[in-house]
Amino acid sequence: MSDERRRSARDLLLRLRRKAQYTLYRQRWNVAITPFSAAAVAGLEGAAVQRAALDALDWMPERGDAFVADPFVTRDPHRPEALLIFYELFPWQRAQGLIGAARYNDGQFGEGRIVLDTGHHLSYPFVLGEGETLRVMPEHSAARDLSSYAVAADATLTDPRPVEREHRLIDATIVEWEGRHWLFCTHAGPTENSELHAYHAAGPAGPWTPHRANPIRRDRGGARPAGAFIVNGGKLFRPAQDCRAHYGAGIVVHAVERLTADDYRETVVSEIRPPAGSRYDYGLHTISSVGTHTVIDGARMESLIHPRLDRWGRYLRA
Repeated sequence: MSDERRRSARDLLLRLRRKAQYTLYRQRWNVAITPFSAAAVAGLEGAAVQRAALDALDWMPERGDAFVADPFVTRDPHRPEALLIFYELFPWQRAQGLIGAARYNDGQFGEGRIVLDTGHHLSYPFVLGEGETLRVMPEHSAARDLSSYAVAADATLTDPRPVEREHRLIDATIVEWEGRHWLFCTHAGPTENSELHAYHAAGPAGPWTPHRANPIRRDRGGARPAGAFIVNGGKLFRPAQDCRAHYGAGIVVHAVERLTADDYRETVVSEIRPPAGSRYDYGLHTISSVGTHTVIDGARMESLIHPRLDRWGRYLRA
């Protein structure tokens, strides 16, 4: 068989696997919290510590009508004894993301509720600031909008303020580093999983100046943001989604070696993969922390026919 025929056969097999996967199965995402720092979960403190952190995951109870993903955690500014977790809530029937929130206190998840519904798809509720300055910046590219919201006492998101409205930004992630604010993202469209863009500004509201080397990375295995930057040992680390096998298969952690308006360099230093034997063994694509607690998400393949067929979904990975 010629190389061209072999490639054609592989492409056909891949298409058939994808068709079978998404006809018979869907991705069921869920959110978990662990009493370890982001550095520990990210493997920056060694493999043994990372295993312990992932073994201690406490998963949110599943909802029958929706999945939850893209978690970001902060201290609750209105109830200091609790943590507040924001996430994407995706109702199956509506097939459009909303922003939900739930408190976590004394090892228990509180009841989740919808805190933002704009009529357009929402996800990735990135947390900015803390305490009285706390704001949440969801991904809202379907409306060509990136705005931050204040957090009311009931966790409802109010008082939108524009951050960037020139581009359709995917998973925008802001970090303050060496006196400058940096916004990392991808752009909606065919390169949203493969081309990383950066912008910089004097403050988190902009105006934003594009990095001179944009896109600063082209790589399905490490471009799209996967949660908040991690600062450890005085160094900056960037989590990114590994989309090589499929969307959100895992997280690749990069050490940022140089970040200026003209230059960007990073090196892969670790990975976060679904724990062996986990119920959520299909994917993992967001990490966020506050203090000694970290949240992540995880996915499993769920049969649309019968729960007993769930475990076979992993063999249809495409």
